[in-house]
Amino acid sequence: MRTSSQSEPVGRPLQTALLKKHPLSPMTIYILRRIFSSLVLSLALVIVVFILLRMSIPGDPALAFAGETYSPELVERIRHELGMDKPLLVQLGLFLWDMLHGDLGFTTLRQPVTARLLEALPVTFTLALTTFVYSLSLGLPLGVAAAYWRNRWIDNLIRLLSVFSISMPTFWIGLMLMWWVSVEWGWLPVQSDGTWRSFILPTLTLGTGAAAGMGRLARAWILEILSSAHVRTARAKGLSEFWVVIRHALRNALIPVVTVAGFQIGGLLGGAVITEGIFGLSGLGTLAINAIRHRDYPLIQGTVIFACIVYLLVNLVVDVIYPIIDPRVRLS
Repeated sequence: MRTSSQSEPVGRPLQTALLKKHPLSPMTIYILRRIFSSLVLSLALVIVVFILLRMSIPGDPALAFAGETYSPELVERIRHELGMDKPLLVQLGLFLWDMLHGDLGFTTLRQPVTARLLEALPVTFTLALTTFVYSLSLGLPLGVAAAYWRNRWIDNLIRLLSVFSISMPTFWIGLMLMWWVSVEWGWLPVQSDGTWRSFILPTLTLGTGAAAGMGRLARAWILEILSSAHVRTARAKGLSEFWVVIRHALRNALIPVVTVAGFQIGGLLGGAVITEGIFGLSGLGTLAINAIRHRDYPLIQGTVIFACIVYLLVNLVVDVIYPIIDPRVRLS
């Protein structure tokens, strides 16, 4: 008879049997679990946003649809068309049903909300992508350089510049770049002219602080990994310090860096609200500001829900990348 110390954990035989019979690989099961959890979170976010917008924002959306010259009969008819005369749970159910079919309602100008979001998406997506590439390509090498020349003048200079970049507000960086690069030197347009040159200053504005944060994080993790046992073993075998940093420390430090990068992509959507307004880009940020200014409740709702879903999708991609970067991450 097996002793209690030798007994298998509760549920382990059943889990092993299911894995043997299940045709899916552990990686596929891992991805499906993450997709399911993201769908549940998306549903919860949609419900929260739907209820909060109707409880916290003052005013009647029907009045915004009716315009300045309206009659009580017109307002009641609009409320009936929007389904606002129904109970809140019924409105929520109708909205979720329409959302599954790609319908987020209509703006106060009788334009489909989905169409307006898709029109503004390419601008914000381009800005977020260029900013992410810029911050990663700048921040990661600076972090590696600061860790390699730690406690030397290069490390001190990089850390000083990082603190300065993180401390500066985004709108201040944007205004300074606009003044010097566009007004004083005339190198780039002040406002968007519809070309790729319009994304240079917004990318520098959003990406400077993000690159500084990513570099500081990479430096901290690389230094921590350099003091571990397997790195000391690599040094004892005669491996140079440069290859120790690149082969051993950098790959292990990519896990937290990828995590922060994923969160930064979501944060770029919030930073785009200010940056797009400064540089005149017609993206989701400008669309959200105009919707709030004109009390366009369906457009506000659609923009917030769309941003939340994009944020969850980015984090889903980050979760899937984890085991690819480091196979030691358990697929559970």
